[in-house]
Amino acid sequence: MKSKIIFLSCILTFAFSFNVINAQTVKKAKLKYGGYGQKKFKEAEKKIFIEQFSINYQYIYAKSKVKKGGRQLGGESYIGDAKAALFLGLGDIEPSKLQELTDKAYEGFITQLKNKGYEILTGKDFKDHEYYKKSETYIGGTPSQQYKGFITTNPTNITFIGKNYGMFNTTLKTSKSLGGVIVARVNILVPFAEDGESQGSRAFGKLIGGIAKVVAKPNLRLAKSASIQSKSKLGFNKSTLIMSSFDFGFKKNLKYQAWFTSTLPKKGIPVAGVLPNKKYKAVKTGKVDMQGDHIGNGYKVFNVPTREAKVIQTIKFDSTKYFNGVLEGVNYYLGESTNKYFSKI
Repeated sequence: MKSKIIFLSCILTFAFSFNVINAQTVKKAKLKYGGYGQKKFKEAEKKIFIEQFSINYQYIYAKSKVKKGGRQLGGESYIGDAKAALFLGLGDIEPSKLQELTDKAYEGFITQLKNKGYEILTGKDFKDHEYYKKSETYIGGTPSQQYKGFITTNPTNITFIGKNYGMFNTTLKTSKSLGGVIVARVNILVPFAEDGESQGSRAFGKLIGGIAKVVAKPNLRLAKSASIQSKSKLGFNKSTLIMSSFDFGFKKNLKYQAWFTSTLPKKGIPVAGVLPNKKYKAVKTGKVDMQGDHIGNGYKVFNVPTREAKVIQTIKFDSTKYFNGVLEGVNYYLGESTNKYFSKI
């Protein structure tokens, strides 16, 4: 009997160890809540119009740096421009699996609302409203690339209305325009990498000059915001900031209005144990011309073409851990935010 107990104990220990080793870890980070007048949500009908619901999954991380050259100290030599570009891609990312993840998260979200007695409204209910007369409707279920390097997904077979809003345009104006219905916007960013260059390396690069360097490290997380690098119309590099959001608004007039927001912390909600713990680099040093060519009247011409380095790498990972971890993080964010909304009213 004693040997059977020991044997069973060993099996349980092994099973537990196996689960720990193979499990991803989602840090239940503290969320930040905002808004005002939330008791006034009680004045609204128990209907919620989900105007937006998207989850944006990063599948390519791309960043480049250009280090401008110039005459060196003393003017007797010249260093050319250097450019470094780094591209990281996630292997085994299937858009259909991401769509399935979004559908599961959405179903959990609306079930939580329905259990509290709310009726769910979609773009189908408002597509003919005057407020959306210049907007196009679309049906979720087809992954797309709304942001560079991200796959954007919306719940399958749900109708949405593609109205553009600025970063600071809340749900309150929309609610009032639609007669005082509660309006919800949920948009979540899931990046997988970030800048990984240390302060020391950055300072050293500035000190010696002539080096273009891009360093990235994996950091899978639900993010408060993400910066997307792209080219402007004039050809210059620029960065566009996009934000995650959880925004509920209700407004009939100045007396009856309420607003609730839930914001991810600065470091987001990390999903650890999925991607490798290493750094990826692209480095290039500008060419130095020590001599130059004299062209008369004391002028010197230096031959220093731009040097470029381009690094493209695919990150290997366990896709099951990715999907389970990200879904756990998304469900935590949606569940905690929705419960907080309930507690406010």
